[in-house]
Amino acid sequence: MKEFIEETQNHAFRFVISTFRLQGLVLEVNLLRELRHPYIVKFLHHVVDKRSTTLYILMEHCPGGDLKRLISKCRQTSTFLEEGFIWRILKQVCEALKVCHTRQLQKGRVILHRDIKPANVFLDANGDVKLGDFGLARTLNSEASFATTFVGTPYYMSP
Repeated sequence: MKEFIEETQNHAFRFVISTFRLQGLVLEVNLLRELRHPYIVKFLHHVVDKRSTTLYILMEHCPGGDLKRLISKCRQTSTFLEEGFIWRILKQVCEALKVCHTRQLQKGRVILHRDIKPANVFLDANGDVKLGDFGLARTLNSEASFATTFVGTPYYMSP
């Protein structure tokens, strides 16, 4: 599998060459197309090259990087994130998840992200959250109380 992310000043391009990963990204494109919220990464456009089985996704650029990089930088420099910043990030992630869990998509379905981790929490130029990477997301009927499969990043999954 090959996956690349190219960044410009205003946009991020993500392109993938893999049939397996392509299916997850098609789901991600369909979900992001419907989800509009200040704390969820904006989907702008996509193109599928069927000849090379490559999916190109144009998304909003997040110049602040992701929380994983920020946490790593703090560890390397022996610095700490301000408590107020941590609370603001947590609040914004919760607001993004609330939209996913309560948003009624077509046919009354709701979204479970299923891979919340620092690498999937991006920061814009103002330091505000942009929840991204919905490749493992799942939609559920609003009557369903839980998902029946387990996916995600092991260290970040609930016990």
